[in-house]
Amino acid sequence: MYRIHHTEGLILDGVAFGEANKFLSVFTKDYGLIRASAQGLRRDASRLRYNLQDLTYAHIDLVFGRTGWRIVGASEIKNFAFLLLGCHDSWNICLRTTRLLRRLLHGEEKNKPLYDDVLRAFMFLLSPPTDKKKIFYIEMIVVMRILHHLGYLGDNALLIPYLSGTIEEGIYLPSVETIKSLALREINKSLQATQL
Repeated sequence: MYRIHHTEGLILDGVAFGEANKFLSVFTKDYGLIRASAQGLRRDASRLRYNLQDLTYAHIDLVFGRTGWRIVGASEIKNFAFLLLGCHDSWNICLRTTRLLRRLLHGEEKNKPLYDDVLRAFMFLLSPPTDKKKIFYIEMIVVMRILHHLGYLGDNALLIPYLSGTIEEGIYLPSVETIKSLALREINKSLQATQL
């Protein structure tokens, strides 16, 4: 008998396999990035189908067996894909963030600060500021925080205020416009250093 693990997570994406199954990348609160199969997920009658769509934040029940993780239950908390349908900028930030996470996270390693920052950013994007510059700053700060949590971003003293506190506070700091060039330079340097 397999032990059921209960956690919450964000569905980053999925790949179909077999007749009706799907292999999902899930950024979880307790296990980091995992890849898990969901049997029969693509069937119309599947109870899990709507709870495990891309960009869904959900409570997830998992078992670990011979072939790895398998999702046996899920209940949606928020479906960001659905909630952001009319907000093109926020939708794109979420998609780019999930791609970056898939690119940088390897293996199963719990990273609660990173998980909390990503989730908080997605929640904030549900009612983003109307100023296009502020929306750009959200993405810039989220990317800096992801790189910082994973050890890729250097320790530039000018960026420290944006790596602590909340993302909402960061985009309203008076100096955010002045550090934009520095932040983008550091982000690009860090991404090159990953060699991924």
